Amino acid sequence: MQTLFRNPLAGPSMLGISSGAALGVAVLVLGSGGMLQLGSMPGYLSIAAAAFLGAFLILGCMLLVANRFANESTLLIFGIMLTYFTSALIDAMQSRAGNDALRSYVSWGMGNFGECNYTELLLLAAGIIISIAISLRILPRLNILLLGEQYATTMGVDVKKTRIAIMLATGIMAGCATAFCGPVSFIGLAVPHLARWVTQTADHKRNLLATLWLGALVALACDWLSRMSALPLNTIASALGAPFVVMLVMKWKRFKTLI
Repeated sequence: MQTLFRNPLAGPSMLGISSGAALGVAVLVLGSGGMLQLGSMPGYLSIAAAAFLGAFLILGCMLLVANRFANESTLLIFGIMLTYFTSALIDAMQSRAGNDALRSYVSWGMGNFGECNYTELLLLAAGIIISIAISLRILPRLNILLLGEQYATTMGVDVKKTRIAIMLATGIMAGCATAFCGPVSFIGLAVPHLARWVTQTADHKRNLLATLWLGALVALACDWLSRMSALPLNTIASALGAPFVVMLVMKWKRFKTLI
């Protein structure tokens, strides 16, 4: 995403995918009036299914836009507007929901790694494997895209197909993570910067493995701190991720050239 938009702050939220998943859960939880039992197996599976549907509905809209327009700026604006629109729908539903429904939805929105069962982990693993397979296939094209879209086109890269592949991989991975773990903030935004800092290169072939390992370690560290402090996972991830990204982007100028 950061390579596609040439933006150090790019992430799944810029496409509206996370907001789409949140909208799906909001329709289910807030629409049920709090009657859905989140602590039961049907409740977990229903939440995951609703998040999947919401995420892939938005992803489908974004793929149609990517197929229609060649300009990344148009795609970015459309994604941001979708995020605002879904947020408005969620706010409208929250204003009319009861206390039980609001409590359930807010609980899901805090993020949690500890509620996944083995069936959900298998589904999550399948989505991750598909996303990694797509990423491996387009890695050489991503390195060329770093030099600019016009240069990539002259080198024979189909920029349009590459853009759709990036969005598809991002959508599948973000949709899976949000469905089973809630909308966890900043990990997907901060870890790529950390990977570039560790590898000291912008080569996607080296950064992919570094991002996978560092992402897992950061997620586990946030989960451990969340359990130790009894604070929500999203609170820990945001508290650690936001200052890190600001420090990299604003202060460490030599790493900005790696984006």
